[in-house]
Amino acid sequence: PRRAKPTRIAAVLDKLDRDGLQSLLLALAAQYPEVARGILEADQLAGGRIDPLERSLLAEIRQLSAEPAWHNRWDGTGHQPDYSRLAGKLRALGERGHADALLRLGEELWTRGRAQVEQSDDEGDTAMAIADCLGVVLQAVPECSLSRPGQLLWIIERALEDDYDLLGGVEDVFKRRAYTKAHWREVVNELTSRL
Repeated sequence: PRRAKPTRIAAVLDKLDRDGLQSLLLALAAQYPEVARGILEADQLAGGRIDPLERSLLAEIRQLSAEPAWHNRWDGTGHQPDYSRLAGKLRALGERGHADALLRLGEELWTRGRAQVEQSDDEGDTAMAIADCLGVVLQAVPECSLSRPGQLLWIIERALEDDYDLLGGVEDVFKRRAYTKAHWREVVNELTSRL
């Protein structure tokens, strides 16, 4: 069946009173677990209660990264983990200023996602989906509670391990004015001491 246009849906919803809307949403949430989850997560995010959302997204990262990623171009069969919902939720966290939560989730996705990409045989589709999610995390690094040199080191450490170009846009973050010559000197001193 063809999808209803948003304007038609809006017209139908406009006819419903508060009780009618509530009944409709409850019925949809009962029929579609992702609707129920979306309603609860939106409420948690709006209320600043992100711990349950962070746990839920962590579980989602673990589930997605455990899925096989493959494509047989000869017969068109395959399996592709769908990271689109995760990317949207990560963006929502970023828009609400939850950079530290994004960084924690990004750590898990970085570790598990790299392992998944290493095992995948899907012409880079999974790598691109993970890179989309990690791009949101990368943009949050300058807003997190790490010191400026700590932020730079976080990015550099991952960039050095990035065999699959999962962290595109690193250069753009490095060019931000928030990072001064003094910050870079601290980073150089830290990296030198590691050598």
